[in-house]
Amino acid sequence: MVTLIASLLIFGKGSLIYRYIPIYRDRKSPQQETQLQNWYTVDLLKRSIILIVIFVVLKILITQPDKLPLNCLYIIDLLPVAILYSFLDILISHVGAAGYTKTRLLVWYSSTAVMLVFLLYTLKLFESSPPTSKIIYIYYIAYSSVIIFTLLVIKIQKIFPWGFTIKKRGHLEKKLRNKWEDHAKKFFQVNLLFSLSSYIGIFLIETTSHVPRSIVSEAQVGYYCAIMSITGFVTILDSFVYAESLSKISLINNSKKSKKAFNQLNSRASYFNMAYAIITTLIIYLFSKKLLLMFGEEFSSIQAPLMIVSITRVILCATGLSAAILSENGHQIITRKIYIQCFFIYLILGLILCYLLGLLGLSMAYLTTSTYRCIRLRKYVKQLLEIKPLGFF
Repeated sequence: MVTLIASLLIFGKGSLIYRYIPIYRDRKSPQQETQLQNWYTVDLLKRSIILIVIFVVLKILITQPDKLPLNCLYIIDLLPVAILYSFLDILISHVGAAGYTKTRLLVWYSSTAVMLVFLLYTLKLFESSPPTSKIIYIYYIAYSSVIIFTLLVIKIQKIFPWGFTIKKRGHLEKKLRNKWEDHAKKFFQVNLLFSLSSYIGIFLIETTSHVPRSIVSEAQVGYYCAIMSITGFVTILDSFVYAESLSKISLINNSKKSKKAFNQLNSRASYFNMAYAIITTLIIYLFSKKLLLMFGEEFSSIQAPLMIVSITRVILCATGLSAAILSENGHQIITRKIYIQCFFIYLILGLILCYLLGLLGLSMAYLTTSTYRCIRLRKYVKQLLEIKPLGFF
């Protein structure tokens, strides 16, 4: 829910960066590209400031927090985390799309994922049931530290010749600004639909728990969140290893030479990504019980749903750059149509299977929907552009 709130103001911007990064790093590039970089950064900053204001206003208005549901308090307290995450994502996107793929992997994966896991695990060692406030503070510290570290890396390696400027918006042609704002709206629609899929599962569990004779209880929302947290490590490198490929998507044309070059570049990233996803899934399978016990002993009974969702994540990796390739080449309507179809398939199938089989049924619905999405996206990429979205498939 936190990410969903943040996405209402921020989503749609991150993907745009890959379209102009390869150009503005060229010293011979037109001044217009540098102006576009400034406009993009300031626009994101403006949206993030709105989120900060919302957070401050909510904190002032809430005089009796004890009367609010815990979920509402979590959402409000985690809003700054969503803001920090968005800033971090933009910084890492700049680094990766500019060609510093190894630096991006080091900063993002090592600093964020590993540091968060160890901090949370350390907290668990000292307190069996740590208060939510302490966990939130850990998120603040983790993301703030990584942002500072990333800025230092950018400064030391001189990744941006003109600097990461946010001082002024700069003059931008009205026609060009309208073009990029139109792109942002389309990406917003696609990304928001994709983001909603993360919250459908929680909605389905809470809905079916109130249906008579249902085997699902509202407490199983915690099980679902634990599964998604663990399996998130299967796809954590998905967009990062494709950073260099993503930056070249907009340069694809109908020539065989450009398609061949893109496929060669993408295949190297694909092999690495799939190898990582499969190895991570095997580790989750071997240590599934121990991983679940970190959340509590009552979580040890959900190993089957955990493995189904892990396999689903591997299938999602197999989608490769299908959605990005379609969206970046003017086929956002097709991507949006497929996401809408998947939304309703998951909603209907999830309600039925969740009622009959509980969390196991919900994970099966997730697997079915994701497989359908992968097949449909890959089919359109192959038909329209003759590109291998996975690089080797």
